[in-house]
Amino acid sequence: MGTIIFDFEQQTSGQSPFELVLHGPPTAQAEGKSVLATLPVFVPEAPGGTVDIRVLLPIRHAEQLMAQIQPALAIARRGIGED
Repeated sequence: MGTIIFDFEQQTSGQSPFELVLHGPPTAQAEGKSVLATLPVFVPEAPGGTVDIRVLLPIRHAEQLMAQIQPALAIARRGIGED
């Protein structure tokens, strides 16, 4: 298991230190009574340039995220002319 370090000093310069670039498709699977989302994040220093970030979401949080993804995707597609 690794460690993620968030650089809070960048926040004052207007840059969000929490934006992570995916290096592949995310996955989701049931993990007991939760949903485990795995996000392959680009980290140039890592072997292969990718580190899997695993996020365990309680059912309620997974449902809230699911409800937001479809409308956000529709808006994003309109913004880049895919609709």
